Amino acid sequence: MENLEREFPEFVENENVSDVLDARDTEENAMRDAKMIEGSVCGPHGSRMLYARNTGTTRPIGITVEIKWIYMNQQRTESRVYTIYPQQQEYLGCPIPGPTMQRFDYKIVAAWYI
Repeated sequence: MENLEREFPEFVENENVSDVLDARDTEENAMRDAKMIEGSVCGPHGSRMLYARNTGTTRPIGITVEIKWIYMNQQRTESRVYTIYPQQQEYLGCPIPGPTMQRFDYKIVAAWYI
């Protein structure tokens, strides 16, 4: 029998398979596509609404946003995960939302292609 199939093919060529990663699908490139942008004014102190935006044109990305704030003299941290489609944005929050001047710091700590 000349026609033997391999148990594990080296490569299956299919343009529609999105699971195949190429050299551009790195966390560094996903972080480059994920941008923090400011929107309109929020809160009484003139801070601006924060959004996470996917500046890429072809692939959705997942991001992890870390939020830090002080509560009762202790630093608190929370992480949130978002999926953002190409050229779309996700509302994160207002850095100084109320009259108490309590500040929330938002930072994108990880990004990956979906």
